[in-house]
Parts: sequence; structure tokens; C-alpha cells
Amino acid sequence: MAKDDIKQILKEPDEFITFTDKAVKWARANAKALFIGAAAAVLLIGAGVGLRSYASHRDAQAMDKLGPVMLVYEKYLGGQIDGPALQTMREALGMIADEYSATPAGRQARLALAQTLYGQGEYDQAAQEFAALGQDSSLEAELLPLALHGLAQSQEALGKYDEAQKSYQRAIQAAGPDLAALYALDRARALAAAGDQAGAIAIYEKALQGGPDDQSRQTIVAALARLGHTVADARPAADPAQPQPAK
Repeated sequence: MAKDDIKQILKEPDEFITFTDKAVKWARANAKALFIGAAAAVLLIGAGVGLRSYASHRDAQAMDKLGPVMLVYEKYLGGQIDGPALQTMREALGMIADEYSATPAGRQARLALAQTLYGQGEYDQAAQEFAALGQDSSLEAELLPLALHGLAQSQEALGKYDEAQKSYQRAIQAAGPDLAALYALDRARALAAAGDQAGAIAIYEKALQGGPDDQSRQTIVAALARLGHTVADARPAADPAQPQPAK
């Protein structure tokens, strides 16, 4: 994609402050969707970048460049762009991530790039980007569980199930209670795929004891059934959700 197109994105008026409210509304509306990782990412990016509270000029400069690109990223998450526009967005995110790697905006750009790579099925490259973020000592605490979860998803998609379940465990430890509960189900799935059915069953049973909502309960019961484990007085179960591209 021509560099002029990328520069045009970076030079657009900074309307990113208006993206915060839209990001929050979008994430809340999609809280139950299979793209929970992407929804959480967009919520945190919108809240974190939209505040415009960085101390240094370079941080502010990076944020100004990231803002218009993230408006395009929002459209990507909604399935509204592909082809040349998607490629231009990817290149712009990469430029910001590399040029401003030491800034919050640069790290958020790399997270968005990694999520995009995962969503496009480029799991090996996505895993590299997520891993780099997870090892960055400057990474914001709010973004760490998202980076680790993205790494785990990428490893799982590559068939590296034991590595994936370990990364899911790290994500669980870094996350708050709500995300941790979701990540635990992902870890159980990876454990089962790695051959540790007993470990997976233990996680699913613990999740049932926590009183999940109906949809989550049906997913858990279905997962247990696939492992040959029945639950007393179980309600009809839906097929357990498999990891989906984090658009």
C-alpha cells in the first residue's frame, strides 16, 4: 500500500477523543460476543488514549497519530473494512508501534496490530507481537492480560496447546475477576486439547459452582459432555464456543 495513503491517515484531524464514548458503548454491547478479547481491547484503548493526559510531547505526538488510525480500527472490528483499507491500517499501526514503541500509544498500536494479525489468521506473527508486549516491563497493567490472552489464543490456533494453557494461566493471574472467569474456560479448553482432561473438568466444575449465567452454563455443560462428564440436572447444552478471530 502506498505510503501516501498511510500518511493521509496519520494526518487526519484528531477526533479520537470522540472515540472513547463509542468504544465504551461498543464494548458493552458486545460483552457477550465471541470477540470478547477485541471488545475489551477497544474499551481500554478508547478509555486510555482518549483522556489525552500524557506528560511528554512525544507521548502526545504518538497519541495524535494513533487517534485517526484507531477510528479505522473501530470500523475493522465492526467488519466494515477489508482489502486495501485494511492493509493501510495495518501498516499505519506498525509504523506507530515501531516509531513510538516506548510510549503508551505505541504499545496500544502494537496490541491493535497483534489483534488484527490474529483476526486475519496470521497466528505465528500475532503470537510474536503479543509475546513482545507481554515481555515489555512498561506495558500498562490494564493491557497485560489482553496481551497474554492474545498470545494464548494464537498458540492455541497453532496447535501449541500446552504453551497455550500456560499463557492462559498467566492471563488469568493478570486479569480482573470478570475476565479471569472467561479466560479460565479458555484454559480448560486448551488443557483438554493438550490431553489433561482431568484438569479441564476441574476448571469447568469450579466454574459451574460459581453460578454462571444460562448461556455460560450451557457452554460449560456442553464442554463437559464432550469430555464424557455429565452434570446432574443439566439444562440443554449448546456447543462450546471455539476461539474466534479477534477482529
